[in-house]
Amino acid sequence: MKFLLIGASGYIGRHCYEHLKSRGFTVVGTQFRSISPELITFDLSQDAIASVVDESFFTGNEKTFAIIF
Repeated sequence: MKFLLIGASGYIGRHCYEHLKSRGFTVVGTQFRSISPELITFDLSQDAIASVVDESFFTGNEKTFAIIF
C-alpha cells in the first residue's frame, strides 16, 4: 500500500507519517511551509498534487490512499 499524507507536518500527520514509514509502507507527506526536508511543500489552495508528486506514485497495481490532516 502507498499513502499520500496532506498535512504531514502537523502533530497528528507527523505521527501518522512516522508510523507508516516504520511499518515499511511507501509514504509521501506534504507540508504547507518548508519545515522538514523529507516532506514536499504543497499549498492545497493553489497547487495541483500532480505538479509536486511524481506521477509514478499514482500508477501500478498497489492500492494508494490519500489522507488530509
